[in-house]
Amino acid sequence: MTDTMPLDGMRLYPIAPGRPMPPNLPRPQTEHWDWQRHACCRARPELFFGPDTATESPAARARREDQAKQICRPCPVVGDCRSHALRAPESHGVWGATTPIERARILDTARKSTVAAR
Repeated sequence: MTDTMPLDGMRLYPIAPGRPMPPNLPRPQTEHWDWQRHACCRARPELFFGPDTATESPAARARREDQAKQICRPCPVVGDCRSHALRAPESHGVWGATTPIERARILDTARKSTVAAR
């Protein structure tokens, strides 16, 4: 059983009772999560978090993700969303006009750059 952090009736993320927040995420204060209220994706969440990959063909997933990205690109909070997804890191769904694979590549490139700079 998990509790949720509400914001004007919106479920933000699950919090397991008795477990601390991950250190890479901001504390549960409205100003850290308020951007989500302005996200264009709220109207079509099924595009951003599709069915289990075992039941969705690669072609169908690519079409769904492309549709989600079209909604993301002009979104007023696309930068906040992408930053959150990379910081968390979010391993499912389209966040900030990026797929999980694209975010993994961004993070991998950032790690390699950090190692090379040392």
